[in-house]
Amino acid sequence: MCRCRRGGIGCFGDESVRAAGVDEAGLGPRLGPFCAALVEIDLSRGDPHGRPDVYGLLCNAVSGDVRRHRDDEGAPAVIGDSKSLYSPRRGIGLLEHGVLILLRAMGVPPPRSLRAWVRAFCPGRDAAALNDVPWFARRDDDVSIPLARHAESRIEGKSRVLLDAMHSAGLNLLPPRQRFVTAAGFNRALDSEGGKSPAVRSILNPLIVRAVRGKGPDHRCITVDRQGGRRYYGEWLTELFPDRPPKIHEETPSYSRCSIGHVRISFPVSADRLYFEVAAASMFAKYLRELGMMHFNRWWSEKAPGIEPTAGYPRDAERFVNELRAAGGIPVSESMLIRNL
Repeated sequence: MCRCRRGGIGCFGDESVRAAGVDEAGLGPRLGPFCAALVEIDLSRGDPHGRPDVYGLLCNAVSGDVRRHRDDEGAPAVIGDSKSLYSPRRGIGLLEHGVLILLRAMGVPPPRSLRAWVRAFCPGRDAAALNDVPWFARRDDDVSIPLARHAESRIEGKSRVLLDAMHSAGLNLLPPRQRFVTAAGFNRALDSEGGKSPAVRSILNPLIVRAVRGKGPDHRCITVDRQGGRRYYGEWLTELFPDRPPKIHEETPSYSRCSIGHVRISFPVSADRLYFEVAAASMFAKYLRELGMMHFNRWWSEKAPGIEPTAGYPRDAERFVNELRAAGGIPVSESMLIRNL
């Protein structure tokens, strides 16, 4: 039985509409890259005044509930908040499975390495920055994608079901656009922007601008997951679009809503659990970060044999750095390794 989500409104209409979701991964850690993603979806039959309910439109093909995951081809693909799909205990398999299904539905062959991934989906400056960091620069040590073992037939089967549902709904998934910012790049943004919040905004700005001004339908509904503890977003959008300042409709601790002409932009709490396009962005961002952390841990394990891998979060980052120092020091600038607060 189709268990559609009823939270969305305005699923059908007679105009083209674009739904877009933006999310990040790696805001809290002190080690490793900061990543973000934009996922855009074009609907040929949308309501320009409502929020597209993509989960509802695709309810026979996808689910946001990890408890509905089954390996058989007829089961829905799980496209949900990356925090529910990935953990060190669960491993990368379920997150990667969903990412590969999405890429197949987008008509995009999955890049086979970190370098190829960043070149395919990130700005050129992000790809160039890989050469400045030793654990990302080694071409002969590139981790091969896929990271886990998957039955190709199951990915093919579920992506085919998703494509059929997309066709019936008049829906098209666009390839993701991403950011991959090294610790050194994040520190430079902190210095130039004068703080963590403006640094994050500067990294996300190209994705927001693309979502608002990129080619496609005029009517757009853009949803951005809340960024850390930030509550109010009207000022950010006013600075980003000075030629056409946004109209602020609502600014509360749990929800911000603005518009720029036909473009509606909202910043809700827990958007990655509620909206398909944000969940997909969450998955792409988290997957890219974990791919980067595999390179990071592999490189450092050669410098300090036996060191336990790290996810980069503050307490464990402190443990990891202390063990590196005890093992003989850190052979790179600490500003390249450790993100400033």
